[in-house]
Amino acid sequence: MNIDLAKSTLLDKNSHIAKKMRSLFYLRNIKTEESALILCEAFKDTSVLLKHEVAYVLGQMLLDCTIPVLIEVLNNENEDEIVRHEAGEALGNFPFSAKIAQILEKNIKSNSKPVSETCFIAFNKINLKRNDITVFNSRDPAYPLENVSFEEATRTFLSNENLYKRYEAMFFLRNLGS
Repeated sequence: MNIDLAKSTLLDKNSHIAKKMRSLFYLRNIKTEESALILCEAFKDTSVLLKHEVAYVLGQMLLDCTIPVLIEVLNNENEDEIVRHEAGEALGNFPFSAKIAQILEKNIKSNSKPVSETCFIAFNKINLKRNDITVFNSRDPAYPLENVSFEEATRTFLSNENLYKRYEAMFFLRNLGS
C-alpha cells in the first residue's frame, strides 16, 4: 500500500469498511501531517464506525494540524454523539492548551450524556498537564489510580464516584492484569 492508494480507498464511498480500516491504520502508522489531514477528510463519510476510529487514531497521533478538525467534530451537534465523544477524548490526549480546555469545558454542558461525560474526563485529564503513553502503547482517557489496593480500586470502580474517578480505578485494575 502507498499513501495515494490509502487515501483513495479511505475516501471512496464504495470501498468496503474493512479496506477503509486497513487504509486508516496504514495512514496512522505513517504519522505525518499529510496522512493526518487525509484522515480528517474521512469525517465526511457516513459510517459512524469509521469516523469514531478516525477520531481515536487522531487522538493517538497527536498532530496539531488535526486540532481544529477535532474541535469542529466535537462541536457539531448534527454529528453522531459517539463520533463527538471520541473527538472529545482525542482532544484530551493533547498537551494542555487553554483553547482545548475551554472547548472541553463548554462541552461538559452538552445535552448528549456521552459527550458531556467524555468531555468531563478529558477536561480533568488535560488539566493534569501530563501526556503519558501506557505500557500498552496507547494514551488512555484517564491515568490509573496510584497507591491504592485492589480492593480500594474495585470499590471506586463500582461506586457512584464521578466518571473520571471510576476510569482511574478501571485503568489501575487493567494495569494489574488480574
